[in-house]
Amino acid sequence: MDKIKSLKDMFQTTIESIINSVEAIHKAIADTLFKNVEIIGIFKEEIEQLKENRDNYVSGVYEVIRSVHKKVCNLADYLIAQMEKTELIENHENLEVQN
Repeated sequence: MDKIKSLKDMFQTTIESIINSVEAIHKAIADTLFKNVEIIGIFKEEIEQLKENRDNYVSGVYEVIRSVHKKVCNLADYLIAQMEKTELIENHENLEVQN
């Protein structure tokens, strides 16, 4: 059971890292576009508003992804706990049969 817990923790950490990396890449790509438009020197106020809207939208999307990920991890923890209970019950029943 410890191996299952370790694998779950490894996957959880890996997925969290991937989510953070993808979010950073997403923002960097959008920033490049905004920087190119800023160089031209037009639409400064509009660009700032677009950046703010983009940041809010992107943050919201990735928070939903993190929330779903957290719920999946909680479900995995619950299932592992149920497996451990089942294993304990089966071990206890096997001991009773042997006695």
